[in-house]
Amino acid sequence: MPGLDQLVIPALWFPETSQAEWEESVWTMLEASFALGDFANGHIDAGQYLDQIESIGIDPLSLWDVMDGQPEC
Repeated sequence: MPGLDQLVIPALWFPETSQAEWEESVWTMLEASFALGDFANGHIDAGQYLDQIESIGIDPLSLWDVMDGQPEC
């Protein structure tokens, strides 16, 4: 995988965010994107996809309340 200095990606930087925090958030976004690509292209199944994004710290069910089908936002 190329370094961040070799990628051209849109990424937001917020004041008081350290370089390390920013790079960590970008790498997390990239890992999630690669996992989604693998799933969309049929390289992994749904369970493997959920395991991959959960392993990088993203709870796939946290944005949607499965009890009533309403966003938790």
